Amino acid sequence: NHNNGNKGSDNDDNDEDAEESKEKDKEAEMQRIEKLYPRYIELRKKHGAMDFNKKATEKMMSVTVTIKSMDPESITAKPVEKKLPTAMTVSQLKLLCKRLFKLHPQYQRLTFRSQGDGLPDDMYDDTKSL
Repeated sequence: NHNNGNKGSDNDDNDEDAEESKEKDKEAEMQRIEKLYPRYIELRKKHGAMDFNKKATEKMMSVTVTIKSMDPESITAKPVEKKLPTAMTVSQLKLLCKRLFKLHPQYQRLTFRSQGDGLPDDMYDDTKSL
């Protein structure tokens, strides 16, 4: 019985060591961020901490779009829903549309419409990101 009690305290020590290690890692990470971004702490105090959660970051870095062809040759094709990186350019999106709808980019005119918006906006600048 006495040995079982020791095992429990060893586990408690391990938990404490793990917590200490996490704190040190967190501290080292904050020092690294502060070194890279000197104003981060000042801005954090003013605006609150940034969420470095991977899922939240992924949401900010991507957008879900529904791509629909209005070309007479492919208008009957079903709309395609894709999750695209926000860094993708209009010209890269045109290449994707070429693959999906078999229409050369020079004949494409892309438009963008947010849900609930009435009229679509032209996406005329091939160098712009989504």
